[in-house]
Amino acid sequence: MNTNIINRSEVHHQWSQTLTKRLGKDIKVRTSRLINNCGITADWVTAMTNDLFPALSNRATKPTRQAMQAALLNIATGVSESLTHDQPSGFLCELSTASRKVPKRYRDHDFSSNMMASVLSQLESAGFLECYKGYRSEGYSKGLATLWLPTTRATDYISELSDMIVIEFFREDIETLWLKGSNGSVIDYEDNNMTNEMRLNLKEVNDLRSSVNWFYKPQGLLKTHPDGALLAIAGRDLTFKRQFNETFTKGGRFYGNVQQLTKEERSTIIMDGEPTIELDIKSLHPRMLYNLKGIPAPVDCYDVEGYDRETMKTVALIALNAKSELSAIRGLSAKLNVTFDYARCAIEAFRLRHNPIAEFLFSSSWTFLQYQDSELAKDILTEAANHGIPVIPVHDSFISSVSNGYKLSDIMHEEYEKRFGFLPVIEPSLSCLSAGIAA
Repeated sequence: MNTNIINRSEVHHQWSQTLTKRLGKDIKVRTSRLINNCGITADWVTAMTNDLFPALSNRATKPTRQAMQAALLNIATGVSESLTHDQPSGFLCELSTASRKVPKRYRDHDFSSNMMASVLSQLESAGFLECYKGYRSEGYSKGLATLWLPTTRATDYISELSDMIVIEFFREDIETLWLKGSNGSVIDYEDNNMTNEMRLNLKEVNDLRSSVNWFYKPQGLLKTHPDGALLAIAGRDLTFKRQFNETFTKGGRFYGNVQQLTKEERSTIIMDGEPTIELDIKSLHPRMLYNLKGIPAPVDCYDVEGYDRETMKTVALIALNAKSELSAIRGLSAKLNVTFDYARCAIEAFRLRHNPIAEFLFSSSWTFLQYQDSELAKDILTEAANHGIPVIPVHDSFISSVSNGYKLSDIMHEEYEKRFGFLPVIEPSLSCLSAGIAA
C-alpha cells in the first residue's frame, strides 16, 4: 500500500534499545515524522470520529475531525513502513494536556496538541495503537517522546481500505520561511524586504519544480515490481521551505518531503519522462571548512585509513554538530550501535586526518555550516531557474533531468567557486533504473 504522501521512517535507536530491554528480545523499531498538516478524508473516517467522540460540540467538530484524519494517516504510514521494512514502525507524539500557542503564519491545522493526544488515546482504547509512554533518562535530558505503534487490528483495517485512502491538506497556503528557537519552537517575526525577497525566491523555484511531472518507484515495490508501479510526486512533496534557527543568519536549509526518499528511490526518479541525474558535492561540510580557511581540501574528506566512508561521514556529521567531545562520543555510539571506545577512536582518527580544521570539532558548527550550504543551494537553485532548469535539492546534492546535467554541473562549479574560492568535487549518479523505466 502507499499513503500518497512521502513520509519515510528511520530506525529509532533509543526506543529500539528501550523495547529490547523491556520485551527481552532484539527489536528494531522505526519512526516517521508526525504528520499534522493533512489527513485521510473518507466517509469511514467521519464515522469513526462520530463513534469515538459521540458528544462533540459544533465548535469542536472540525478540529477533532482533523486530528482524527491526521492520526489515521500517521497510522497508515506506520503500517506501510512496517510492511516495507518488516520491522515495527510508528511515530512519536507527546501525551500532553498543555496546548502550545503557534504563531498564525505557521498554523496548518485547526487542532491543538492536547486534542491530538486525546484522539490517539481513544484510538489506543479502540485497539488501533500501542502506546509506550515517553520518559527521561541519563544522557537524554530532553527525554524520549511517547511512541505509538499500529496494532495488528490497525494493519488489517488500513490494508483493507488502502485503495480508498485520499489525502486532504488542511490549508492551501503554507509558510515557506520558518524561524525556530533553540528549544525547537517556532518564532514569529516581522516581514521586511529581506524576508519578502527570500519568500519570493522560494516561490519561483518551487513553482518551476512543480511545473513539470516527477515520478518515482516506492521502495517496497523496487524488487517486486521492477518494470512498473511508478508514483507521481505530488506538488506539496515538491514544495520546499527554508528553516532558520534563532536568526536569519543561522541554518536556513531547504526542506521538502521529497528529500525523504531513500537513495535507491531517488535513483528511480524520472522528470517529464526523462531519466534524472543526481549531482553530489563530495564531503561538503569538511570541504567548506578547508576552503574558508584558504586551504585546498582533500578529494574525499571521508577517506580515512582503517574506516569505511559511511562511518567517517557519520563521524564528521556528529563531531561538527556536537557541543563537546563526550556528547559526540555518545551520539556516535548510539548512531552506529558501537562501544564508546570504538566511537572515541573513530573520532580521533578523523581529527588526526583533518588537523587543519580540527578547531571546528565539538563546537556546534552546524548552524554556521548549514547557513553556508543553504546559501550555496539558494544560489544554485536560483541560477538553474534562470536557465529554466527545475531542480530537487537534497542539501549537498541536486537532481534534474539527464539532459540538464552538464549545465547544472557547470552552475554548481561556478556558484561554489564564487562563494568559497575553490572548485568543488562533484560526483554524478546517473539513474540507471529510471533510464530503463523511461525507455
